[in-house]
Amino acid sequence: MKALREVFDLPFLLPENRFYKKEEYTSNIERLPRNDYRLVKDDISECMYSIALTNRDFISYSERIE
Repeated sequence: MKALREVFDLPFLLPENRFYKKEEYTSNIERLPRNDYRLVKDDISECMYSIALTNRDFISYSERIE
C-alpha cells in the first residue's frame, strides 16, 4: 500500500468495516463445438451466473456454489 501511495500520490486506505462472504462461485472453462452454433446456455450449465467468450472456441463461466 505504501508503494502505491508513493507511485500514484493518492491515499490508499482500507475500510475499517468487516467484509462477510455472501456467496461463493467456481470458475469453469469449456471448449465449444466447432461450427455448431446450436448450443444454448442450459446445454452448458443450469446454474450459470456469468459467461464470457474468451477465445473463438472457448468460454469461461462461473457457477454459484450452494
